[in-house]
Amino acid sequence: MALLDMMAEVGTTGGIGVLRCGAPLADIAAVLGPAEDLGRIDEPHLGSHRFFYGDVEFIVCRCRVVSAIHISTWYDRPLKLPVPGANTVVSFPPRMTYRQVTSALDAIGCPWRLDTRVPDTQVTVLTEPAADSWASFTFASIETSDDPALDEPRLYSVGAWTVLHECPPISVDPPDHNSGLY
Repeated sequence: MALLDMMAEVGTTGGIGVLRCGAPLADIAAVLGPAEDLGRIDEPHLGSHRFFYGDVEFIVCRCRVVSAIHISTWYDRPLKLPVPGANTVVSFPPRMTYRQVTSALDAIGCPWRLDTRVPDTQVTVLTEPAADSWASFTFASIETSDDPALDEPRLYSVGAWTVLHECPPISVDPPDHNSGLY
């Protein structure tokens, strides 16, 4: 799968393959293997946990469902993402531009709009993958050459999150409690 196709997938589904907002951690781990654990998150997200695969960081609610995803894309090094169907993390060349990402969203019919609440130094594109979720693509102008055509705003970060999330009752000993997922 091409990198721009994966970015368009974030805009339409709120994730990449099985790693998406609303997905149970156990289902993701069954496909991609155990995620790297970044630890618990303090208040106000009591019981939430941070994990990552490559450059994709995600938050799992206390009910073990993904509530947010973040991808830092500003690096000048290859971008590492879990690839749907490959069940592994793959490196991609960095530096996607505003025009490339919005064209990829347009190509699959994903409606988007500009977020007018951002500073003048940024451009943020918002999509609504589902009634209760959002995805954002934030671009920053980065002057890197003498050619102004190459200085188009570049993708700085990608995020997806659920707006409303109500945890179901959690049993005292959920099935994946001691499986190494956390």
